[in-house]
Amino acid sequence: FIEDKTSYIYDYNLTRLQMASALVEKQVFAVESLAETLSSYIDGPGKVSPKILNAFATYAKPLKVAGMIFLRPQHLESFKVETSIGNNSQILLDALTKFNWRPTDFLVTPMPIRLVPGLGGGLAVSGIVKDAAGEALNYFAIVPIETHSLENEIGNDIEIRVYDGLRQRVYKKASSTFTISDTAADNFAVTLQTQSFNSGAKNWYSSGEEYISGYQSILSGQVLLTSYVARDLAFAATNTLIERSIGLGLGILLVSIGFSLVLTNNLTSRIRQMWIATKKV
Repeated sequence: FIEDKTSYIYDYNLTRLQMASALVEKQVFAVESLAETLSSYIDGPGKVSPKILNAFATYAKPLKVAGMIFLRPQHLESFKVETSIGNNSQILLDALTKFNWRPTDFLVTPMPIRLVPGLGGGLAVSGIVKDAAGEALNYFAIVPIETHSLENEIGNDIEIRVYDGLRQRVYKKASSTFTISDTAADNFAVTLQTQSFNSGAKNWYSSGEEYISGYQSILSGQVLLTSYVARDLAFAATNTLIERSIGLGLGILLVSIGFSLVLTNNLTSRIRQMWIATKKV
């Protein structure tokens, strides 16, 4: 029973982390689809339809994507900006220079996913699409972490952290019940690079406290999510649930016994009456 309870606690918290991972993956895939849609408004080199702005305003707003740039590779070492859309296009261009990405980097699968400075958190994603003429284009955009969904769906007792491919922290959803050192948690995330499994849970100690830690690697290892739950609080909540379940079970059992006694007495009384009546005959 104890082993089942422990397994349930670890599995439950790992499931919550996997829910958060699915939300991040969904955002990245949605931006990839957005890039494919917008590229259809580019008819060829220097031929960008004005309708691309309306399309961006329509499709990017729900995704909270502030900007996107399309680049046309000139040769293996340089780009030409085909078009830049949105409010943070200059930040994107600066980030592209900072990362020193070249057209050859876009041929690598998967493309590196990085934290972009100056945006307050967000993942730089990029890839290859084709314009309306079928020619290759590279896109570059920022995927914001959808904090509202994470905070509403995952719970307040768990801490979630998101890291890029270099294990730079992109986002942190703090817990309402405990505080973890950023340095300790970020260093722990670096050690997870050596894990042979993409997902798992383990005990983790920091400042004398024990936590249930989960990890989930997504997008071909380019993004890592970690989670932390105070172990004593997790087991206390489960113990409370178990006690309530036992109490409910005992209550149902007692009620069942009471009904059984009433029915038994009624049945016994009738049988006795029949026996007396038979004896008189």
